Amino acid sequence: MRSRGSICLRWLAVFGLATAIYLASEISPPKIPFRPFPQFDKLLHAVAYGVLTMLLFRALWADESRATPTGVLLLGAVLATVYGVSDEFHQIFTGREFDVWDMAANGVGAAAAAALWEPLTAKYPDLR
Repeated sequence: MRSRGSICLRWLAVFGLATAIYLASEISPPKIPFRPFPQFDKLLHAVAYGVLTMLLFRALWADESRATPTGVLLLGAVLATVYGVSDEFHQIFTGREFDVWDMAANGVGAAAAAALWEPLTAKYPDLR
């Protein structure tokens, strides 16, 4: 089991990234100077929400000595996806647009994180 302080730090990381995402949604759409392909922003959404999902896994699962239960993987992915949906709605009130494809990319990132979590943590146990 992890210490209470360690668990608090893990939740702090979750809330830190969620806050960064929220604040980024408050500003006008960023201009990405270099786009290797037309929908590059969707990749950025998927990566951001994949990282958020993995931070949620770390915060939700306190026993690093065992495999992460499916329920934790599902809950983490659902929480990150719901946050992504709420973020798209939030953008309506900031002068930005609601984009279903951004929302889908958020969900894809969360699902990919859930699918990759066990193989990644088997290879890199410090991720747990």
